[in-house]
Amino acid sequence: MIAPSFLSRAGAALLALQLLGCGTQPTRQTASADPTPTPTPSSASGVAAGPRCERLPTLSNNQKVAVGGTVGGILGGIIGASVGERSDRNVVNGVLGGALVGALAGSAFKNEIDIDEQPDGSVRLRVPGSLMFASGQYSLSPAFQSTLASVTQTLKKYCDVSIRVVGHTDSVGQAKANQLLSEKRAQAVQSLMVSQGFDRLKVTTEGRGDTMPRASNQDEVGRQQNRRVEIFAQGPTG
Repeated sequence: MIAPSFLSRAGAALLALQLLGCGTQPTRQTASADPTPTPTPSSASGVAAGPRCERLPTLSNNQKVAVGGTVGGILGGIIGASVGERSDRNVVNGVLGGALVGALAGSAFKNEIDIDEQPDGSVRLRVPGSLMFASGQYSLSPAFQSTLASVTQTLKKYCDVSIRVVGHTDSVGQAKANQLLSEKRAQAVQSLMVSQGFDRLKVTTEGRGDTMPRASNQDEVGRQQNRRVEIFAQGPTG
C-alpha cells in the first residue's frame, strides 16, 4: 500500500509538472479574419486523429536551473518516501525523469531499478537482468512485462522521445554467446514496447555482451550487477 503522505507528495509533483508545462506553452494566436477553416489531418483524410502527444519543454539555461530546484526538490521527497534507504539510486530533476519515477511507483520492482539523468539529457533506467529474464534466456518474464508496459505508456505521452535499449551480460561462458544473448534481450524489450504502441523506428537496440562490466566478474555479487538491461529515453534537443 502507498502511504497517504506519498500520494500527497505525488500530487504536488504532478501540479509542479503541470505548472511547468503551462509556463512553456507557445503563445496562443488570435483567430484569422479568413472564415475558411484550415484542413486538419482528421478532416482532410476523413479518419479521426489519434490522441496528441505532449511536448516536453525546451528550456533556457536559467529556466533549467529554476525548474531543477523546484521540481527536483519535490521529486526528491517522493523518491525518498517511496524507496526509503535506496533513494540515492534515483537522481532526476527533469520532467521526463520525474514521469518515469511516477511510472514505476506502482511496480513491485521499483526499489531495484536505478533511474538517473545522463550528461546528454537522456534518462537511463538500469534494470537487473534477473528481474527481466531467466538465466541464459531472452524471453521477458511475465512478472516484469506490466512494469515495462507502464514505462512504455508513460513515454508514449511525450512527443519526439526516442529510446535506446542496451543489453549487457557477465563474462561467464563464451564471448560470442554472451554478445548474442545481450542483443536478443535488448530486442525483447523493443518488441514489448512496440507491442504497446511505441514507434519501432524510435526504439533502437544494442548488445554489449560482457564488454562493459559495472563490477568484477570474479564473484556472483559482481556478476549480478553486470547482467542488466539499460533503457535510455531521450527527449527532443535544442
